[in-house]
Amino acid sequence: MSGLFDTHCHLNLEEHFPSPEQEIRLAHESGVERLCVVGIDVASSRRALELAKSYQGVYAIVGWHPSGANEFSARAIDDLERLAGDPNCVAVGEIGLDFHWKTATFEEQKSCLDAQLDLARRIGKPVVFHCREAYPELLAALESRDPWPYLFHCFSSSADDLGRALRLGAKLGVDGPVTYPKATDLRELLAISPRDAWVAGDRQSLPITRARFVGSRIAPRDLRLGRRRSRAGLARRLRRGR
Repeated sequence: MSGLFDTHCHLNLEEHFPSPEQEIRLAHESGVERLCVVGIDVASSRRALELAKSYQGVYAIVGWHPSGANEFSARAIDDLERLAGDPNCVAVGEIGLDFHWKTATFEEQKSCLDAQLDLARRIGKPVVFHCREAYPELLAALESRDPWPYLFHCFSSSADDLGRALRLGAKLGVDGPVTYPKATDLRELLAISPRDAWVAGDRQSLPITRARFVGSRIAPRDLRLGRRRSRAGLARRLRRGR
């Protein structure tokens, strides 16, 4: 396959995508040949795996989101391990730390994180992180462990945190906001880091010109438009040094 690859979408969430089958068809028609459907708990991870088993070019990422860590349990990790062991599951995620919403304590989130990091090692699969306003704490947790394949979805933090992530050998997700006028710091990080450290993930964020998408949810089929506008906008702003 040589088409586009949407590395992070949530077609498994019925409240946002009541007809994932149609979205997959539209994505394929638009040139998005592969996509990863990402879980946030057991139910959504199970649904992600169902979609991966049913459609060519669809893969599951199985995990428990940190915002729901207050509801995480030993039974949940057992369920996730069964799901993650399926060959249609390619990674554990999205997991991590999120200090923005404050729906779970640090202790709850850290326990949830550690259990899933251990799970990823047991089954030999990489990890996809969600991190918001918690990069120093998440990086410290990872630095205390042996190296492992990591991807930080939608990376946005300081130059110091960037260096720490790169020393871990992690890949970093770059999304549509890198082209926004106020995203100067993020563009500077992109410019000073190795090109092969970044993974494009436009689907999960809005492209440069957002008017078309006001009041609607971005879907995998919009990836081509977001990719084209993101590349053009980023190139213009890097040429201007802004």
